[in-house]
Amino acid sequence: MAFPDKTGKMHHSASRARLHDDMAAEKSKSAAPKHAGAGAEPPPEDADKNVSHMDIGDVVAQHGPAEHVHIAHGENSHTVTSHHSGGHHHHSEHPTGEAAHDHGKMAAGLDGNMDAGLEPQPDQPDDAAMMGSSSAGGGIPGMADKY
Repeated sequence: MAFPDKTGKMHHSASRARLHDDMAAEKSKSAAPKHAGAGAEPPPEDADKNVSHMDIGDVVAQHGPAEHVHIAHGENSHTVTSHHSGGHHHHSEHPTGEAAHDHGKMAAGLDGNMDAGLEPQPDQPDDAAMMGSSSAGGGIPGMADKY
């Protein structure tokens, strides 16, 4: 048996028809025309969190380096969206991929230097130490004599 939704489309179950009706109602709510009232609409909830109007250096100085940076490459435009502490976000568009990546580095607090803030890694042990040579003083006890 088929069940119709409010538009007349048939579905295999009543619950599926209700789901379709609910989704259509939700969609029509979001697409409803704006009321032309006696004043401007209130700003979006995150209007104070969108810091795209600021220079990225100022954003990093005020809100810290980005916790997450997303770079998207298009045919004619490259976009960078960075998310900073407190829910602040910055969006920018760039003419080249290189410019977008440079902007992303600045948003991350690297300021164009990929090694910024990274501590030097200790030297890797030599092969003798890795293989357990007794002369190197490392390895698994008792294994040095066998290999």
